[in-house]
Amino acid sequence: MCLTTKVYAHEGVYLKTSIGLNYIPKQNIKDNKLVGNLTLKQKFPVIGLGVGYQTEGLWRVEMALDYYFLFTQTEKSMIDDLNYNVNINTKISDLMINIYKGFELSDKTSVFFGGGVGVSSIQDDTTGYFKFDDESYQVLEPTKGKHVYRYAYKLTCGIDYELKESITGEISYNFYKLGKNKSHLNIIQHSFNNHNLTLGVRFGL
Repeated sequence: MCLTTKVYAHEGVYLKTSIGLNYIPKQNIKDNKLVGNLTLKQKFPVIGLGVGYQTEGLWRVEMALDYYFLFTQTEKSMIDDLNYNVNINTKISDLMINIYKGFELSDKTSVFFGGGVGVSSIQDDTTGYFKFDDESYQVLEPTKGKHVYRYAYKLTCGIDYELKESITGEISYNFYKLGKNKSHLNIIQHSFNNHNLTLGVRFGL
């Protein structure tokens, strides 16, 4: 779930800022070498900054940068006879070009649909251990994953309401696909697909 603030004019250039929470589903993993899962231990906030333009026909085009605060996943997996327990701390940000189309419901209210494409930046840090059996284990050396860039996109639908001249509030649901990154074992990849609900305000420049 995400809380967002946005800024825009009824028609013309606008500035956008955002803050919120996201949800990433649990991922199950199974192949010839590894069986396990990735679980998000805690929801993580995201902040954003962007600028855009709106036309009289309620089309909006914007460029936005989103920064996701550090979040942690736990990976429990088995390779051969070894049980791995790993904490994965991930930093993600994305830069997107978004396009929305609005449809008036009343003088002050409209619904809008759209999405965006861009690039995400992903980096993992990992710590953990693996068990030989119930009584013996070995701590894994902490590792820093490669800083990778991935193709990203999002889909959006929402509703907005004019609070007063040049100030409009909105609420929207967003689905983000931010790409994949390999786990510390360098065998499987985990995907960063998240959902958020945004609340916002747009102010004109």
